[in-house]
Amino acid sequence: MRKILRVRIIILSLITIILSGCVSLTITQELDLTPDNKLIISAKVSGDSDIRTINDAVKEINCKFEAEESKRDYETYLIYTSEDCILKGVSIKQLNKELYRYSFDSSSLAKYSSEITEATYLIRMTGDIVDTNGITVGTSQVKFVISSEDIKNKYVYYVDYNLYCKYDSECASNEACIKSECTKLNCDACQYLEDHQCKSYECCADRDCSSSENCEEHTCFDLKCEYNEHPENHICIWNCVDNSVCDWNKECKDHSCNELSCDGFFKKASNHQCVNDYATISILIVFGLLVLGIIIYPYHKFIRKKIRKANRK
Repeated sequence: MRKILRVRIIILSLITIILSGCVSLTITQELDLTPDNKLIISAKVSGDSDIRTINDAVKEINCKFEAEESKRDYETYLIYTSEDCILKGVSIKQLNKELYRYSFDSSSLAKYSSEITEATYLIRMTGDIVDTNGITVGTSQVKFVISSEDIKNKYVYYVDYNLYCKYDSECASNEACIKSECTKLNCDACQYLEDHQCKSYECCADRDCSSSENCEEHTCFDLKCEYNEHPENHICIWNCVDNSVCDWNKECKDHSCNELSCDGFFKKASNHQCVNDYATISILIVFGLLVLGIIIYPYHKFIRKKIRKANRK
């Protein structure tokens, strides 16, 4: 039955039966796509004989029940709950892609036909009624009024209906309720299904992470580089840690050995830094002095000669 239903459906079947001893019995059947099909039986009792009567009736259903007693409006009720039990006589068939038929064979109540005066079977569904041989109550509810004659003649009540959804939880795990229909979700390559939604992974490739991370199992992790490496473009790249690994005219900067650019006059690269070029400065000073001497000497000689002439006069 669960394989027939592709969309979640909850059907409440309420049967009121008058058994001997005037026990009022209400049966509620819940059917959906989950593995459990909950069946709840509630009976109003007034004494030990009623309790025995209802216990005998419940045993006939042949399901494992948990029983509890409840008080409501000064009345005593016995409530029997089974987490996985399908009511006898119920059938669900898929007539086409969208149309389903829910039917109930009244002869399943034959054991109690002598005690039944009238049984009311109320069905509520998540969908719209298309056809039924019962009494339509609104757009999504049908009532079957079952008599002893119906049970004797094995009359089958039915309702044909189209399913629709209100909530995502009523759809399969890979579907979502869109415009009242359970629609299959087609997630992107870097997405996954969860809670009837397409959710994005943190990453599906290294490019989805920062440059200092890589992608593993859809999660971004920091790169674990060695002490002489640094993360760059999702990999670990060798880098200098100090000037000792660089050439004399280079310095360790930004993880690499960069050639020194010594700006200004009389600067040169030495031992990984820019220093004053004292050798060049000394040469220039000597050269300047020589030039100055060459310029001054003839003038000095001319002056001395002029002085000597003046002295002779």
